[in-house]
Amino acid sequence: MTEFIGRYANPYPILRVGVYVHFVRLASDLKEANKQLTAVIPNEYRPRITDEEDFTLQINRPFPSRAVDGMRMNKITKWSADRFQVLSLSFQVSNLANVGSQLEKGYPAASVICDNNTVPVKSPLTNLQQMSLLQEALGGVEQVDHDLGLDVEGF
Repeated sequence: MTEFIGRYANPYPILRVGVYVHFVRLASDLKEANKQLTAVIPNEYRPRITDEEDFTLQINRPFPSRAVDGMRMNKITKWSADRFQVLSLSFQVSNLANVGSQLEKGYPAASVICDNNTVPVKSPLTNLQQMSLLQEALGGVEQVDHDLGLDVEGF
């Protein structure tokens, strides 16, 4: 994934770099989503949850950038049990009337979000700094994927 970073120069002043990745695994119900979450939350943060609804746990582990001196990075990980709603609309058009039908379905899911970003700076980042920080942020997502055992292809 990082092989695409830096191919094009950015002509705009950039004060912050960030990567936001949302991993989702569908579940049969919220109890199953909570079970999937507790399997990937590190032991030191792991709560005991069973059939709770709307569970969310967010941790920020800020650190100094290894790529750019003096830059501070946020490494936010969020675990949650979510309910996704999909709404499908279909319309049939005839000479006489518009007839519509609607189908709505809910999907419980276990969700892990990685939000790796820099603290905003006062002076624009150079293209090299942007590229280095973006690679570092993506590397952080790759590390979370590995550490939590998500095993998502592409990381």
